[in-house]
Amino acid sequence: MPFFLLVPLWILCVLAGVALLFIQNLRRIGIYTITVSTASLLTSFVLSTAVLMLGPRLPLQWLGRWTGIVAIAVYLGCIAAGGLLGAILGFAITRKLLPNRPINTQPLT
Repeated sequence: MPFFLLVPLWILCVLAGVALLFIQNLRRIGIYTITVSTASLLTSFVLSTAVLMLGPRLPLQWLGRWTGIVAIAVYLGCIAAGGLLGAILGFAITRKLLPNRPINTQPLT
């Protein structure tokens, strides 16, 4: 449900990353922007969907009338945790796959 806010933010990050790809000195930042935001959104979506699919199968009757509130809190928590976990994983994978090249410090003439 909160993805109607996250998807436009993700599209904005991808568009900014694509724009950064056209500037030679900012290409790495553009790649990081695209991969981190995409991994973050996908991980958030997968975790929250897992909660929605597995949540009704858990025996939470002992919570009584708080069951719905706890389910919503866990769902929103998984969206946030998935975003953070995805950002960390996206950053680590991108750092591992991109070659380490020294930054060109020579002045442009």
